[in-house]
Amino acid sequence: VHSEVEYSRVYVFTDNPEKAREMLSKTKFENVEIIKNNPMYLDMLMLSQCDTVVMSTSTLSAWSAYLSKGKVYVPKIWLKQHLSRNHFLVSDICDRWIIR
Repeated sequence: VHSEVEYSRVYVFTDNPEKAREMLSKTKFENVEIIKNNPMYLDMLMLSQCDTVVMSTSTLSAWSAYLSKGKVYVPKIWLKQHLSRNHFLVSDICDRWIIR
């Protein structure tokens, strides 16, 4: 995703800032701001207003991405590595999301 997206700032919404910093130290992202300790509704509002959302598999990020009008990147493996058709696929939720 890093090479596909133009960005001026990266916002990371997390309840574990230490783990986020550790993971970000292994990336090429610059100008990163870690958002923490906000009420969930505020995180959802802020995330839904981003031009690009790279989401996790949490319901908070899923709803925020669904409400967003920007590009949305989702993990290829959602909840289980081997999905049967009895489970939903990401494309069942929103066909405009980009699977990575």
